[in-house]
Amino acid sequence: MAHISKRKDGRWQAVIELPPDPKTGKRRQKWLYADTRQEVKRLANELEAKIASGNYTEPTKLTVEGYLLQWLEVYCKKLSPTTVDGYRIYIEKHINPFLGKIKLQKLKPIDIQKFYNSEKEKGYSNTTILQEHRILHRAFKEAVRNSLIERNPCDMVDPPKLDDFQPKIYDQDKFNKLLNAIAGTEDEIPVLLAGLLGLRRGEVFGLRWSDINFQEKTLSVRQTLVYANGELKFKPPKTKKSVRTITIPDGLIPILKEHRKRQLKAQLESETYKEYGLVCCRKDGDKINPRSYSRHFKDLLKKHGLPHIRLHDLRHFNATMMLKYGIDVKIAAERLGHSTPSTTQKIYQHVLKDMDMEAAEKLNKILGK
Repeated sequence: MAHISKRKDGRWQAVIELPPDPKTGKRRQKWLYADTRQEVKRLANELEAKIASGNYTEPTKLTVEGYLLQWLEVYCKKLSPTTVDGYRIYIEKHINPFLGKIKLQKLKPIDIQKFYNSEKEKGYSNTTILQEHRILHRAFKEAVRNSLIERNPCDMVDPPKLDDFQPKIYDQDKFNKLLNAIAGTEDEIPVLLAGLLGLRRGEVFGLRWSDINFQEKTLSVRQTLVYANGELKFKPPKTKKSVRTITIPDGLIPILKEHRKRQLKAQLESETYKEYGLVCCRKDGDKINPRSYSRHFKDLLKKHGLPHIRLHDLRHFNATMMLKYGIDVKIAAERLGHSTPSTTQKIYQHVLKDMDMEAAEKLNKILGK
């Protein structure tokens, strides 16, 4: 029960017994002040209720920046290195410059909303802002669990709606024009692996010759190459479904074999060749940074006067071609490494809609109209 008394200056005060110090076991008290006895009693009752329910949080000078750095180091260890690396970039480049100096316990929903508005004014997409919201919400959820804050301020902020993403997809003519421009070069194989087999960027540059069975005409995705914490690392594929074996189109076999011959020749001529056994590598056998290659791919398209697309859009091209040529969605999902066919349907619903319209037009011919 709080002890309430009147001060000499006319104001009222209450002293509350806090739980003992968890480290020393020493007695602790909290003093509250208000202009009236009724108000200080209300404040005291609220505090005692929080203590009784276990919702009381100790005052701290910890800032948003300080907490997020702790959260990255402690609670994100179980996440993949690429995920943590992505979180760190968002936190250091976006979140901390705006919110970092605010004390964690003083952070209000309006502060977060101001941050989102600022990001929008800077030209960042809703997709980017939504990712920032997800990071903050996840981090502050742990802060609530650790009694650093009473509630998650992100719960009282409306997250932005996800942008409708429509990938830029080459048609067959543009894809063939690209292939003709890079035939016989070091760019040919990465483009073919992404465009004809639907491999993700990290899967392309993590692929080894031991993953290709020329006799069976199959390719197995067993590892991926990622850039995280300032270094290139091999890691397991994105999901269990991403670990897959797919059949290679006949036309790609001789191109792969010719590429292998060129690599073996370079290996014999070099005393410093790096033995990673990679299909796509530098001239000395070393790993290629997938991020760097994406920038190179952008310049490559510009050089040959081709419309800009991302390297990942070649994977979309592969999926689109499979669906347009009548490949079952289940088979397409397995080749792409999607968790379920519904994932494929969701991503490429625009293609399926076009196919549905085409089917309706063909069926209309039955009526003779």
